[in-house]
Amino acid sequence: MKHCVLRVDAEPSLRPLMEGVAAKIRAAGVDVALPQWAAQGSHQSIGSCERHHDIMAGFARTISSVIFRKTGLRVEPKMRLFTWLIRHCGTLVTCCHVRSNGQTSHFMLRGEEAKFRLVPFGEVVMFKIESALPRSKLLPRWEKGIFAGISERDRSYIVLTIE
Repeated sequence: MKHCVLRVDAEPSLRPLMEGVAAKIRAAGVDVALPQWAAQGSHQSIGSCERHHDIMAGFARTISSVIFRKTGLRVEPKMRLFTWLIRHCGTLVTCCHVRSNGQTSHFMLRGEEAKFRLVPFGEVVMFKIESALPRSKLLPRWEKGIFAGISERDRSYIVLTIE
């Protein structure tokens, strides 16, 4: 049987969430020790998480900077695009960031590297319109959108449009 230890920040709002996560992991047949609560205000006690937080923040700053340089748009936390940016950074950290052991987190979880091609976040791309209704042969079949990431569920591309 696999064993898992959850270690989390001592933030009170996280306690119910972590108890729920532990219950789900147990239901999947993994032995989970009770969540270990880090000492309040002690970032070193959950150092690996803090390191990954810094890596995520670095990806977000870099991508945001590239978008600003190319378009003049500053991606700010209150914007909808910011949510997609953070989500995409999570994919990059999981699937592309090589850890100190020479492996990505995706490889460590699944035993194989992630297999997908990336487009820069925020890049204008063309996508094919998939419609359940029959379309006229005169209507366009491709539209422009903005690349916003990859779906974790089926590895399809996420493209944002004005609608």
